[in-house]
Amino acid sequence: MLSHERNERAKLFGKSVEETPWAEGLTVRVVSSVEKKLETKPHFYRAFKEQGYPAEFNYRSKAGAYTRSQFSSARALPPTTPT
Repeated sequence: MLSHERNERAKLFGKSVEETPWAEGLTVRVVSSVEKKLETKPHFYRAFKEQGYPAEFNYRSKAGAYTRSQFSSARALPPTTPT
């Protein structure tokens, strides 16, 4: 996914991929991942079941943390709009 974003940045700035800065030493961690089955409140369900609203549905939530190693030689990324 990051390589796709880097290619898009290169196109946006009219540069080659090699000339486009990128974050070296990036660590991505999932800090929370929750999957639940939620029930629709009875009053709401009675009002909308004729329209196909489900009595219960799956819910997924994820939170991530992105950090960069302090020993990394990464360069700062430029703004996302060309200057």
